[in-house]
Amino acid sequence: MDPMTNGIIGRLLAPEIIWIAAMAALALSIVITTIFSFARRPGRRPEDMVSTVFVECASCRWTGEVPRLRKRCPVCGANNFTT
Repeated sequence: MDPMTNGIIGRLLAPEIIWIAAMAALALSIVITTIFSFARRPGRRPEDMVSTVFVECASCRWTGEVPRLRKRCPVCGANNFTT
């Protein structure tokens, strides 16, 4: 018997085959998940999912929308707002 062909498939043993199959399944699931995450809801951006409020900065008088939970002025960085 040839020592180079003593595995199940060529030179691969059962634990190696299982490991390769598990890695292939993991790689395939990563690719599928990535494709579905970009394919779903093409019109929705992360900015659209954040709740915002319209305010005016008391420091620099900038007006616009800022996230409701993290109120920081995008111009000066202050958190002093008027409504």
